[in-house]
Amino acid sequence: MSVAQHIAVIDEPFFRPFPAEHGPSGGGFAGPGHHVAVLAVSTGPRSSDPVLWE
Repeated sequence: MSVAQHIAVIDEPFFRPFPAEHGPSGGGFAGPGHHVAVLAVSTGPRSSDPVLWE
């Protein structure tokens, strides 16, 4: 993701209306007065990551 895309993901919840009830919303969950968004998801170690336990 580019810097502009990261900023867009962070800014997006500020422009969405709050739903009346709790439930899934766009890229996360929302409810009265709040939004929760997933900003990053780990996919586990990559082959290029150093092995720290050896």
